[in-house]
Amino acid sequence: MIRILRAALFGCLTLVILPPLSLATIAFDNTSNANTGLAVGVTVSHTVTSNTNGILIVGVGLDRPTGPTVSGITALKGGVATALTFIRADGTGVERTELWYILLPDTGTNSVVLTYSAQVSGSIVGVVSLTGVDQVSPIDAQNGTFGNSGTASTSVTTVADNAWIVDAMLQNSSATVTMTPHTNRVERWNVSQPVDLIVGAGSTQGPITPAGASTMDWTFTAIPWAISAASFKPFVSAAVTGTKIMGPSALVGKTSIQ
Repeated sequence: MIRILRAALFGCLTLVILPPLSLATIAFDNTSNANTGLAVGVTVSHTVTSNTNGILIVGVGLDRPTGPTVSGITALKGGVATALTFIRADGTGVERTELWYILLPDTGTNSVVLTYSAQVSGSIVGVVSLTGVDQVSPIDAQNGTFGNSGTASTSVTTVADNAWIVDAMLQNSSATVTMTPHTNRVERWNVSQPVDLIVGAGSTQGPITPAGASTMDWTFTAIPWAISAASFKPFVSAAVTGTKIMGPSALVGKTSIQ
């Protein structure tokens, strides 16, 4: 006798709802800065107090009548001087700003070493460390520009909810620079270089929710300037979200002969 056994869609079906993705909260860790007159580089001593899903971001302002750029930056990671990753640069004239980063910098006193492609007239460097940042693709969005006016301004449209923005600005005079206040925006450095008569400044803004356009701007006497900004995504845990249906399947489509 041939008996065909086929399992129908009956019995106990179990719907399993897996937990949602876990988003970390980006938090400010520390900041430091340094400035130079004529120089082909500079070292910034920066203390990282925590590197849990951490990132170290370097904002550079160069006064460069002959056009030098940043040729490289290193910071300590695993006890080794490790190259930072370039994000962007802005300014085709005398003033130029650049942003660089490295993930999981060493905690404690960390030497951030910048090398310029040639001698600059002056430079101002700001360093910011954050925790809770995505470790796979941390850059969320970026923008920058340059001009000759009394306001340095750029807009960054964040994509990820609760992202943070870091900006770096340089202007070509000793005039006072004032940060324009926005929700959750904090000035992290505002430094003048007394020999070269330049002022560089930087800030963080975050968390930004909901995601969208944020303006990073500074005011001063009308003068040439450049500004660069980038936003950074929060860390997401390895948890997976979704649903799964479990039920009888051993006999589905199975044929037995007796």
